[in-house]
Parts: sequence; structure tokens; C-alpha cells
Amino acid sequence: MSKDSVANKLRALKKKWKSATPRTGGGLPDGEYEGVIKTAVVGLSKSEAQRLQCVWTIEATSEGFEGRKQTKIAGLVTEDNLCWFQGDLAVLGIDPPDDPDDIADAAGQTEGLPIAFRVRTKQEFTNVDFIGLLEGDAVEQPEEVDKAEDAGDDDLTADVVVAMGVADDEEELQAIIDDYDLDINQDDYETYAEVAELIIAELEL
Repeated sequence: MSKDSVANKLRALKKKWKSATPRTGGGLPDGEYEGVIKTAVVGLSKSEAQRLQCVWTIEATSEGFEGRKQTKIAGLVTEDNLCWFQGDLAVLGIDPPDDPDDIADAAGQTEGLPIAFRVRTKQEFTNVDFIGLLEGDAVEQPEEVDKAEDAGDDDLTADVVVAMGVADDEEELQAIIDDYDLDINQDDYETYAEVAELIIAELEL
């Protein structure tokens, strides 16, 4: 992976990063756990699209699950992705940087942090949410971020996907395909509306 490729993709985020606002909403079964963030790496996905993303590796410390690893992946492509990523940083007590060139440094500041996190499965997809930082036996939980998380769980609806198809929004459709690891190649279809319908069917929205 070329460092120049990552740097170029980070620079390309400048406009989206400025307009994004913090939003919050595997290896472990569904539930809430305590753990430590072992690594936080900003790079390109292994898929053909080489999507820019941040990959956190969390090591559980909860009784009965000590040492088990859980991965959390945050896309860094669309403005919606960036809103959620900024929210992840906020929950962990890290101020989102003013410049997207500093995203990797901000993510790196989360390494070693003791956290509470949640694993939840919807259909065959696993989502990981940061709940807050651990301070002794208590979890620091930013109230405003949690409200955004609750409101964001059901953001992806059939109407939203249909609107993307009507608007020929290839980037947003591809972000959904990547986020949910769907086996859909947009080039195989004549219209983005067809792609939207297929996504809705695959996700049973």
C-alpha cells in the first residue's frame, strides 16, 4: 500500500471533513464488553475499490472473554462515514482534527485506551459501537453522542437507498456495498436505480 495513495485520499476529504459533524451510534457474541484498543490503523481496504478506512483492533478484558479480539471498521469515504468516525473519536475523548491530513494521527491517539464497547448483529452483519472510556469502574458516556447513536441506528432505509438511485449517487451506493460487504458490481447494471433495488433486496430493507 502506497503512503502517497493514503495521503492523497486524506487530502481529498477536506471539503467533506469540514461539513461532517460527530455522530455515534466478529470475534465476540452480541453484548457489551470492556477492552483495550490495541491498534488503530488508517489505510486502504483490501477490496478492489481500495476504500479508505480506519480499522480498530480491540482486545476484550471482560471476564470470560479476556484476550479475545474484535475488529471495528470505519469507512472514510462519504460525508456520512466521516460523521460517524468523528463521533467515534468524540466518544473516546479525542477532538476531531481540523484537517483530514491528521486523521491517522487522531486515530492513533486512541491506541491503548481502556473502553466499553458494544457488539450487535443485524442479519449477518456485525456492528461495533464505542460506548465510552473506562475510568475506574465507571464508563464515561458523552450524552449528546449517545443520543445521536440512538437516532442513527435506523438511518438506512429503503427510501434513502431509492433516493440515492434516483440521484445516480454512485459514491453513496458504493459506500453501502462496501460497508455491508455486498457482492454487487455496479458496472453490471444499466442504471443506479437497479443497483438501489438490489441493495434493498439484499439488506431486506
